Parts: sequence; structure tokens; C-alpha cells
Amino acid sequence: MNKKIVFIMSYPWFSLYQRPNHFARLFKKSGYSVEVIEMRHIVRLNSLLNRMKFEQHRGDIDRLRSVVKLPLIGLENAQLVRKVRKILASNKADTECLFWFQGFDDSIDYGRILAMLPGKAVLDVSDSFPDFFSDARRRQRLEAAEKTVAEKADAVLTSAGVLYDKFIKFNPKTFLIRNAVDFSIYRKTPHAPPEGIARKIGAMGSAKVVGFQGGIGSWFDFDLMDSVIQDCPGLSFLIVGMLDVRARKDFERLRRHRNFHYIGVVDPDVLPWVLSRIDVGIIPFKMNDLVKAVNPLKLYEYLAAAKPVVATPMPEVMRYEAKGVVATAGGAVSFSKALREMTALPEGPAAVEKRLQIARENSWEARFEQLMECVPGLRNIDRRDHRASGT
Repeated sequence: MNKKIVFIMSYPWFSLYQRPNHFARLFKKSGYSVEVIEMRHIVRLNSLLNRMKFEQHRGDIDRLRSVVKLPLIGLENAQLVRKVRKILASNKADTECLFWFQGFDDSIDYGRILAMLPGKAVLDVSDSFPDFFSDARRRQRLEAAEKTVAEKADAVLTSAGVLYDKFIKFNPKTFLIRNAVDFSIYRKTPHAPPEGIARKIGAMGSAKVVGFQGGIGSWFDFDLMDSVIQDCPGLSFLIVGMLDVRARKDFERLRRHRNFHYIGVVDPDVLPWVLSRIDVGIIPFKMNDLVKAVNPLKLYEYLAAAKPVVATPMPEVMRYEAKGVVATAGGAVSFSKALREMTALPEGPAAVEKRLQIARENSWEARFEQLMECVPGLRNIDRRDHRASGT
């Protein structure tokens, strides 16, 4: 029996190296054939640069197909249907397919796509997608898409408690599988960074370094960080990650500070080296419905690098609050205070071991085992009968 998993993405596969990429790597390692259908806009410079940075991870998948979003034309549905049909036509007779839906796009008729699929369908929800948008009609379409896919899927995976509470109402076969970290790469000698990155970080001097890595968009609290950076002139702030062009104006406000440094996107294998150069990791997100549903990967990445964390009071982060490990703070004054306190703490072995313990317990390998426990039990489930309760 040949096993294949097909990821149907609502965003580019290489936008960031995140949850679906890690699961794809582990599916491939366990013997699956892995294909991806991504949705992306007409190629932009940052998309090309990201693909170049993640090129070495192309081996995680067997084939990448793209649905190109064309404004005002609306051919996304037809493109996606054609891609799915090509995959189905290429399958051998003994191929067992698992279709993995990641994210939502309001231009897609998910009911039509699901009706085409002969194998099991899994929905993985790692964000509250309607909350990315303010337009009421778009939010309604995305909420309808969430409900459609969730009700028809054989299993729904969620990454945060808020998402689990929402989707369990649509499908009792809903499971809470939080995000994680590739712990093993943090225990190896880190890959050397490009010369330019090493030079920029080296030029920051001897001040304690506060680091952020990840996507920088509407969820990032620029007002908070503008005040915090100004309030902490004795600290250096290092920002790593992809900047959403729509947030560029707000981001430029941070650049005016002399203790602010930005190095752009780095290769996932170089990230451990970068995080080894910081003293505290931060997650300065706005507290809204979108962020309350986030289980941030960067939390586990900071801890895997043995670094303490200061974040805004996100429910998924507050679970780990402990002295010298994780602190949460809401306003600029309390956030600055938490940073000063965390950077002043002596690096005791007990706190370091606690950080590593949390990261070790939250590896992607552990999450994959949890996933395997959830999904195989769905083989004999009649889609018309979801009486079993999720756990």
C-alpha cells in the first residue's frame, strides 16, 4: 500500500517554515509521499527570496504545485480543481491518500473540493483566519469555510485551546495538538550564518540582546515596542523575520531607534545560531481575538535555545509562566520592567534546565506521535456518524 499526503494550503508553502512544513518533513520520514498545493499571489520579490532561503528543505516534499491568485479574475477554484484531479490521476491503484487542509481562502468552494476527494480529509487549524480581516463580508465567507471543512473532515486538529473550543462544536473528532519545536537542531553545533548577518550581530556591541523572530504583521504591537525600545536604551533589540509590506510604515517607526536592529529572514537551520546570540526572546503581540488563538512556535524555539521569554499575556504562553523561564506583561511599562528583570537575572542551571525541559517535551516528533494516535483511529469512522468525542 502506497501512502500519500496532499497538503492543500491557503498560503505559500515557503512563506515561513512552520507547522505544516514540520509535519510534512515527518510524514516524508515515515514513508509517505508528500505533495503540496499552495496558493500564492503573482510572484513577488520577497516570495522569491523566501524560496531561495528554504531551498534545502525542498526535499521535505515530493512535489509543489501552485494556484496563482489573480485579482478580479477569480480562477482559483478552477485551478485548484485541476491540480487535485492531476494528483488523483497520477495515483497508483493501491495509493491511500490523506488530504490535509491548512488555512482558508474565501475564494475557494471547499464543499466542491471535499466532494472530489476519495481519501480521508484532515483539517489543521493553527490560526483564527477570519480575525486576520476587518471586512465583515470576507469574515463571514471565511467563517462559512471553517464550518464547511470542519463538519466534513474526518478529523480536525487545532493548535490552541481557544481553537479547540470553537471547532469541537463543528466536529466531535476534534483534537488539540499544539505547536512545537525541532528540538534536535538546537542540540547540535549550529550552522554558521552568512557573513553579513554575523557582522551585523557582532556590531551590536556588548549590551544584552532582546530578540524577536517570526512574521511581522498586523498582529505585532508596534506601539508597545516603540515605547519599550525607547524605555530600555541599555538593551539592544534584534528583529528577525519576514516583514509584511502592509506593516512597513509602522515598522519604520522602530528603525529610528539606535538600539534597534533588523536582519530580515534567516534560514531555519541558521536560526539556532541567531538565537544563541540573544539573552531574552520576546513575543510582543497585540491582545485581540486573533492573538488569543495563537500558540506561538517562537515560544518553544526560544526555550529550546535555553533563552527566557517575555510576552504579552497570551493564554497559550501564560501556561508556562515561571521565574527565569516565561514572564507576561501587558503594557509598555510592565513589559519594559519584565525585560529589565529578566536580563538582570543570573543564569541559574535550574531555570535553564526548566526551559530545555519544556522544549524537549514539546518536540515535533512528540506532536507527530500524538497525530498518529488521533488519525489512524478514523479509518473505520462513517462520516455520517461522529458520535465519539474528541480529546
